[in-house]
Amino acid sequence: MASLVSSHTFPDFSLSVWRHDEWGQAPPPPPTISLLKTQISILAMPAVWILAVSSALMYVTRYAINSWGVLYLQEGRGYSLAEATGLLTINTITGIVGAIAFGYVSDKFFKARRPPANLIFGLMEIAGLLIIFFGPTNVWVLSAGLALFGLGLTGLVTSVGGLFATDICPKRVSGAALGAIGVFSYLGAAVQENISGGLIEAGMKTVDGVKSYDFGPAILFWIGCSVVSLVLATSLWNVKLRD
Repeated sequence: MASLVSSHTFPDFSLSVWRHDEWGQAPPPPPTISLLKTQISILAMPAVWILAVSSALMYVTRYAINSWGVLYLQEGRGYSLAEATGLLTINTITGIVGAIAFGYVSDKFFKARRPPANLIFGLMEIAGLLIIFFGPTNVWVLSAGLALFGLGLTGLVTSVGGLFATDICPKRVSGAALGAIGVFSYLGAAVQENISGGLIEAGMKTVDGVKSYDFGPAILFWIGCSVVSLVLATSLWNVKLRD
């Protein structure tokens, strides 16, 4: 009778329960951070901001040549429309080579470190711009400048616009980092269109119905953006890579 009463009065109570060391229960999982919070955390990474601004400035020069290169070659260098269009295809073709070459050079010679390759390809791009705008009016020299520009620029696009970001960001937020850099890049392209157009229009004169252009301010703007972009990309020389 006493046992019956105790069974209904007192719950089962084992030593393991009293010691809180039950064998049949797994420890609670650690608290997880939501994916959204993890992605927003990229905004606290200075390197991502530097890459975003560097990419935006690089896109200024990239789309400046795409948008205004034909006009410059016609009005500034005296080429026909067909000749100017043909010359700019050199930039496009060598750009494909530059994208492949950047990955190979940075992996092969710098053990997947991007900043040294950024410096090399950035200097190639700027050298190409100097040849295009200040070199002799020789089609072969100009072609070499366009080839050098295409190689260097697209190599930097490969790095600053994507590859470098995936190297330094956690895998879970690499897509968000690429998206943020992409937004900055195309903002740079859009701003370029307005600023370049304004500078070129301000330097345009019409005498006896004939238009002449002063590309000087626009050229300084384009080259200046490339120089600052390179400085920013190279400033991440010692940035910590993702584990």
